[in-house]
Amino acid sequence: MHRISQITWVIALIFGVFFAYQAFIVMDQNQPFGTESSFHISQVDSKRGVALKALEDVARSQRANIYKVQSNMTSSFNRNELYAFVGDQAAFARAGSYEYPSFSSLSGSYRIRPASSLTFQDIRGEYKTNVGGGRLAAILQALSEKGVMAENDGYPPAVGFANFFAFGMAESNSGAFILALLLAIILSLAFSCSRHRKAYALKELHGYGKGRIVGQEVRDLLLFSGKAMRIIFLALTVLLGVANHFHQYWRFLSLLIITWAVLLAVGLLAMAVLSRIFIGGIRIVPVMKNQNSTEINFAVGFATQIVIVALIFGALSGSLVRLNAIQQASQELQAWRKAGPLYVTSISTALPQKQMFRDGRAFRQVTDELEIRGQALLAVSHVENNPDAIRTGERSYYSGNYRSLFINDTYLKTNPIHDLTGKKISFSDFRRNQVLLIVPQTFSGDLDALKKNYRADLKDWCQTSEEGAGENKENKGCDPQISLVRAKAGQSYFLYNGTGVGLPAEGQSDNTSRISSLKDPVAAVVNVNSHLIAPEILISYASSSSILFTDPHALSSRLDKAGILGDFAGINNAADIVAYSIQLSRREQLMDILGVILGLSVFVMAIAVLVSAYCELKKKQNFVQLIHGYPFGRRHAAIMVTGLLVTVAALVFASFIGHMKGADNAVLAVVILLLQVGMTIGMLDFFESRVHASMIKES
Repeated sequence: MHRISQITWVIALIFGVFFAYQAFIVMDQNQPFGTESSFHISQVDSKRGVALKALEDVARSQRANIYKVQSNMTSSFNRNELYAFVGDQAAFARAGSYEYPSFSSLSGSYRIRPASSLTFQDIRGEYKTNVGGGRLAAILQALSEKGVMAENDGYPPAVGFANFFAFGMAESNSGAFILALLLAIILSLAFSCSRHRKAYALKELHGYGKGRIVGQEVRDLLLFSGKAMRIIFLALTVLLGVANHFHQYWRFLSLLIITWAVLLAVGLLAMAVLSRIFIGGIRIVPVMKNQNSTEINFAVGFATQIVIVALIFGALSGSLVRLNAIQQASQELQAWRKAGPLYVTSISTALPQKQMFRDGRAFRQVTDELEIRGQALLAVSHVENNPDAIRTGERSYYSGNYRSLFINDTYLKTNPIHDLTGKKISFSDFRRNQVLLIVPQTFSGDLDALKKNYRADLKDWCQTSEEGAGENKENKGCDPQISLVRAKAGQSYFLYNGTGVGLPAEGQSDNTSRISSLKDPVAAVVNVNSHLIAPEILISYASSSSILFTDPHALSSRLDKAGILGDFAGINNAADIVAYSIQLSRREQLMDILGVILGLSVFVMAIAVLVSAYCELKKKQNFVQLIHGYPFGRRHAAIMVTGLLVTVAALVFASFIGHMKGADNAVLAVVILLLQVGMTIGMLDFFESRVHASMIKES
């Protein structure tokens, strides 16, 4: 193997550790240590106590450990609780008993609790167990006989491992990085084979068959891989011992072995195919005279350059978007923390729709009580996820459009808004149907038409039923009474958005940039106690983080008292969600940086292979032109223009596919073009000098 191939292969094995780590994060989040399979309880036909006793009995009779997965009520996005029905004490102890062996901060953290701690939580939902196959089927059958309907929602081991890798790569945004790595492997091996063509020719001259030569190349790669893997493995073992005291060491090692096995299979296949292609194209006499054609290198170099330019452009563009989102989210985080702790909750998606609607009525009653105490904040905007919202003109202030906002009195107390006299606006009228419309001084449209629009929309909200919105049922209680106040111009309203659980900072918005505040919108102050927001709509607002609460304990106790606490998927500190989204984006950005570094290395390698092949193909012509005084640009105009056109085509293709527009992306494209031109000129000068020196030496 050529030295470049060896270095590339070591890099591939090292980054195989990164791939295994990303997959392990997903595995640990979805299949906790000490578990093997999953099932889902969708229906319980027996009483709660009977169902819990059934789970205990089945775990004991099947000698299995069954874990109920439950969101933590204060940080469900970052930590889950596992309620253990223990039937196999030895296996439970090996899994850490009630102390979960956390691998890393990103891979999730669990609190193991005894099943006796299950009080208000819904028995339905997700379960994990340490058995699979026939024993899992026996558990499901035994539960169904006791009135607990459960079904297997896991995958076979091979499919499960594939899913862990797929989701790990997706969550860390590693697709471009993997492609760059594969290109680096193929290109470096092709370069190595091209440099060994004399050795191949000599072996053929001494009677070696093509299969034997290919076998030797594959064996050399295998031997080198074994040495490199041993060194990397020893270094990794020391690192894991220091970093996390060997927590889940063997489990992580299983994923690393799979990763390396896949990389090795790809490398061996590439080596076998490429060496066979190069050996098949050898003509012994020309090779021994350094006159062998290098069309294969020429084709590989051009093809790689096309792909890698598009890849680098996409990775850099995505990294800029992430960087902008991180900066904005960091600024928002300061505003969140300045406002004090605020919490969001959402209804469990596993619930049947009718159950959600029934819970909605109880949830509105809970929110009514908390709002009167100033502990429930409403902030509903349409700037992020409504592509149909009108963004300009008078109608942009109408309900549901870009410059419209729905808030309550708690919002006004937290974010003071001033009227034309400078007095703080408040609206502590909690009677039914009462609405205050805050219209900015900058609005110059028809106020009566504006009030009519909001009245119609609020009436439609109020009349929403289980059958759907806008049924216009006869409901004498839905009669919005709108009063109006003008607000001083130049005031901004914080939107309290960007709290999508488990989403990176750039994924919190459908737009290319986050929008954290609105300047001079029309704000309709609609207290929940006005009952103009139907329960079905209110619970959807809660699930989209448009209702926030100041006291998680007051919220959880009232939800528990209403009998619906178990139907909610946890209570999260909104500022923590924003901070976690920044952490996820930085994780993606790390892979962006690694991908760009590797991509640039492949870019340099591709240009080197391309220019080397060009100089070999055109060495006589270029030498004659040099002797006759042709300048550098004239001698190499064809390859330089061709390379430039290929790069431009790759950039245009990438921008079209990725919808990459704007000044930032234009600057990136120019930088990539300048890099391509500069590296091409430098390598042309270097390789041309080497080829000419070789020709003079041979003559």
